This record gives sequence, structure tokens and C-alpha cells, in this order.
Amino acid sequence: MSDAIVHKIFIYPHKDGCCEEREVCRVAPGTGLDGDRRRSTRRSVTLLSSEIWDQTMAGLGIDLSPQTRRANLLVGGVDLPATVGKCLRIGAALFRIWGETEPCQKMDDKYPGLLAALTPEMRGGVCAEVLEAGLLEIGAPIEVEESA
Repeated sequence: MSDAIVHKIFIYPHKDGCCEEREVCRVAPGTGLDGDRRRSTRRSVTLLSSEIWDQTMAGLGIDLSPQTRRANLLVGGVDLPATVGKCLRIGAALFRIWGETEPCQKMDDKYPGLLAALTPEMRGGVCAEVLEAGLLEIGAPIEVEESA
């Protein structure tokens, strides 16, 4: 999976608030991304596939920013549903992938039909727990590890 990389990093300092895009961001167990609002441990960081997002946008005939999904990391070259129960090494940090980040009604508030388009096959991304701290940056390589 040598072509798997981080495309974008987003933090959301406040619930339902504006997104901040980062080039570099520290991540740590128990807190997730520096500056991001607190979430549950198993949902410290959310990941969205750039390929799936692009396919979803093409299927809807629109071009919304991936910020619309409110995920933390936009990644490419990774089959995210296949990583559930495994760990991802992203740069120096290590994450355990717990499961689907289920899309909610807020998606249809952004664009009617987006919720339904993101619902099948974990198209809305996955959530992860941070196991080892590290610095994340755009272009960081992603490697799948079987388990921690």
C-alpha cells in the first residue's frame, strides 16, 4: 500500500463550528488531533477516503468540499472498510480502526441526498482511536498493520 497517503487534515474546534485545515498537526492518545474538539476515545479521529468522496460527488453530480463530511483526515489509496479491526500507521502515529463513522441527518442539511449516498458500504468513513502519538502532515504515508 505504498501509495496510501494523507491528502488533507481538518480540525473542528467546536461542535458544528467551522473547520480549520492544517498542513501539520500533532495527534495523541486520549485527545486526538491538537485543537480538535474532544470526542470519545474510539472516535478520536475520523478518516474519509478521497476516492470514495470523489465517487460520491460524481454520483450526485455535485462538487462539495470533503470538509462537508466533517472527517479529520482525507486519505487516498486505502480501502478503509477493510481496515476495521486493524491498525494504521500514519507517519509516526498509530491508530486502531474501530468501525464506521455513520453519516447523520446533517449531511442532508448540507445537500439533499448526501446522507443516502454516504450510507452504503461505509462510504462515510471510519473512526479510529489514537494508540501512539505523532506528528501528522500532508503526504504522510499510511501502512496497514494487522492489529496492535
